[in-house]
Amino acid sequence: MNIRSLGMPWTTVFTCSTTEAFCPVTQWMDPAEFQKMRATTELQNRCGNIEVSVGYQLADVENNPLSDEKLESYNGPTGWQSTTGVHYPERWDGSIESQAGGKQLIRFGFVVKLSAGTEPGMVRAAAKVEIYTC
Repeated sequence: MNIRSLGMPWTTVFTCSTTEAFCPVTQWMDPAEFQKMRATTELQNRCGNIEVSVGYQLADVENNPLSDEKLESYNGPTGWQSTTGVHYPERWDGSIESQAGGKQLIRFGFVVKLSAGTEPGMVRAAAKVEIYTC
């Protein structure tokens, strides 16, 4: 068992839509040995109906991301965070091993959306992603 820790520095994220949007924070890296992940998130200075989750993108080449995925390390119906403070993971997300199978690259960031309406929402967010590798 090996646990790798990856810091995501303070970032201001915003959106004007109820559609999920990915905001990359880290550089691309090789996901070859990733088995499962979890994230601790901190939110500050939230305005509007913004909701945030740690997420990742997979790709075979840097200029063509294949999908945006929300990290499912929180229990509950949605996994979205919308309150100021620190949010600790409640479980490991083991879906990365099957989703990353054969992909060359992964990068982490925040997935954001509004819970309702179209008024802009904004928040300062930081996170630590822990990656369980083989």
